[in-house]
Amino acid sequence: MSTDYELQDVYDAYAELSAELLEMYPPEAIAGVMVAQALSFYRTYLSPEDYEYITTAIYDSRKK
Repeated sequence: MSTDYELQDVYDAYAELSAELLEMYPPEAIAGVMVAQALSFYRTYLSPEDYEYITTAIYDSRKK
């Protein structure tokens, strides 16, 4: 598992990249790609049970 420092470093790098992309592309395109990549990473690196858990948690956390 990553340390808090590593997670913050990745977060900061991704935020910087996102800011750069926002200068060239619409936010919904960037967000869509981010979500698709995240789900792909989860499916690749998590067990089927953990993938089901995380996607259910994401779905259940949406505002109704």
